[in-house]
Amino acid sequence: MRIAYLLPLALIAGCQSQAHRLLLIDLTLADPVTLDATVAPWHAAGYRVEYRRFYPHLTRADLGRYRTLILLGGREPGARSDALTTGDLAILAEWIRRDGVVVFGYTDGELDRWVMNRWLAAQGAGIAIGEDPRAVQISATPLPHSALDNAGFAPFPAGRNRPLVLHDRSQTLNALQPVAVRPPSLAPPVGAEAIALPEPPTPNRAGDNVSVPGWVTRQGMRVLWSRFTLWSLDSLLRFVDVAALNALATTIPQAALTDTTSTRNLWKITGERLQATSIRWFPAAVLSAISSDGADEVDRHGALTRIPCGLDSLYWRNGLRPTYRVLARLGAGVIKPDVITGVGLDLDSAMALFRGSGFCDADYQIGLAALGLERAEIERLAALPPAVRYDTLLERGWLSRYFQGLEDAVAERASVLRGELRRLRPDVRFAFHTSDAPTDWFSLGLLRGFSSPDAPIFLWLREDTRPTLARRYRARDVFALSAIGLVPVRATFAPAELSRLRFAAFTEHAGFWLDGAATDSLGRVIRRFAR
Repeated sequence: MRIAYLLPLALIAGCQSQAHRLLLIDLTLADPVTLDATVAPWHAAGYRVEYRRFYPHLTRADLGRYRTLILLGGREPGARSDALTTGDLAILAEWIRRDGVVVFGYTDGELDRWVMNRWLAAQGAGIAIGEDPRAVQISATPLPHSALDNAGFAPFPAGRNRPLVLHDRSQTLNALQPVAVRPPSLAPPVGAEAIALPEPPTPNRAGDNVSVPGWVTRQGMRVLWSRFTLWSLDSLLRFVDVAALNALATTIPQAALTDTTSTRNLWKITGERLQATSIRWFPAAVLSAISSDGADEVDRHGALTRIPCGLDSLYWRNGLRPTYRVLARLGAGVIKPDVITGVGLDLDSAMALFRGSGFCDADYQIGLAALGLERAEIERLAALPPAVRYDTLLERGWLSRYFQGLEDAVAERASVLRGELRRLRPDVRFAFHTSDAPTDWFSLGLLRGFSSPDAPIFLWLREDTRPTLARRYRARDVFALSAIGLVPVRATFAPAELSRLRFAAFTEHAGFWLDGAATDSLGRVIRRFAR
C-alpha cells in the first residue's frame, strides 16, 4: 500500500501557464490502474504526465525532456521491488542544478528512504524524510526485582519502536542493502517507452456486458468474510441473520480439505446447519497456504521466496487444481450442491510475493518464449543465472513483454481449470478477496482465466476502491462484479460517511463485504446501512 506522503525537494520557480511534461517513475513497477490518485492533481493542473513503468530509472535523455519528476520509492528490503542506483542519484543532482523539480513519494520500504535522506544531506537541502509512520510509541513495564533503580510499578515511556520489516530471516544481519552501482543510461531502452496518464477511458466493446446473478441484482452482494471453525459457525450464521447479509465466505484450513472420517463428519454437521438457512456459502482457500511439490518462486535478486513457482506444472497439478476441486465439491454426498454457491480465494499475502518475483526456471522459460526472439538469443538468455535475469530484461527493454507472457500463461491455465470445475458444477462461481487491487502477473492471470462475461468473478476489495477499476479490468478481459470492504469504526458509521458508502456499495459497485468481530451491535448497524 502506497503511503500518501509527497516530499518536494526543490521549489518550483514559478507557475507556468502552458501544459508541460512530467515524468513519473515508480520503483515498484506499479500498474497504471493504481496511480490515478497520484496523477489526477498534476493532470488537472495542466501537466502531461508520462509514466515509464518498465524502466524505473533516470536517463540523461530525461534531463532534456522533463522539468518535473515524481519519483516513487520501492519496497526494499521488506518486499521485493527495484531500488535507487548511483546513476539515479547522479541524474537527480544534475536535475536540481538545472532548476528542475523533484517530488519524492515513498511506500513502506526503508531502503530508498534511507538513500534519499543521505542524498538530501549531500545536497545541503536541510530536509529529511521522517521516520517510519508505522513506528509506535511503546511503554516499558518494570518487572519484579528489576535492576532499574526505583523503577516503580507503572509502565513508563520507552521511546518509539520502529518495526524491522524483512522479506525473510536471512536479512536480519543486513537489512539495508548497499546502493547498486550502475551508471545512468543515455536513454531508456526500446520497449520501455513512457505512456501518458491518466489512460483514456476505454470504450465499451461488444460482449463487455456481464451477466449478473439474480440474487446480486435484487440485494447486491452482502458478504461476511471469516475463517471457518465449527465452534464459531453458529455465531457467524446468527450475525449474518442480524445484519441481513446474503453470503458467507470462510477460509478453510488446508488440513480440513483432506478426505478423512473426521472431515466427513465435520462437513456433514456444517451442511446440516447451512441447509437450514438461505445463506450462500463460499468456502475459500488462502493462496499463500497452497503448497507445491515443485520449485519455489525466485525474486528479482535471484533469491528463493516462500511461495511456489507460479508456472511450475506441479504447483497447478498437485496444489491449485486439487484444492479447487475439493472446495467445489466440498462434502460431496453430505452437503447438498445448492448450499455452495462458489469457491473463494484469498490473494492478499501471496500478491506481495508474486509482485516482486517471476524468475524461477519454469516462469523464465515461458517468459522468454513470449519475447519473440531468435532461437540463439533465447538460448543465450536461458543460460543466465537467476541473479541477473531481471536486470538483463530491464536493460534490454523486455520486461513488459516478459511479464505479459507470464500473465497470459497463468490466464490460459486458469481458464482450463475453470472449465474443468464448471463441468463438475455448472453453476459454480469464483470469488477473490483482496485488500489491494490485484496488479501482479499471477493474480491478474487468475482473474482473467476464471472470469467470463456470462459468469463474472466476484471481486471483494477494500473500501476506497475506485469504480473505474472494473472498467480498466474489463479492457484486459477481466470480467468482475466488485464489492467494497466496509470498516465501521466502533460498530457505527459517521453520519457524513453513510450516504457516500451507500452510493459506493450499491451504485458504483455490486455490494459490500466485511470481516472482523461479528457482534450483534455491529449486525444491527449493518442492517440499517443496507436498507
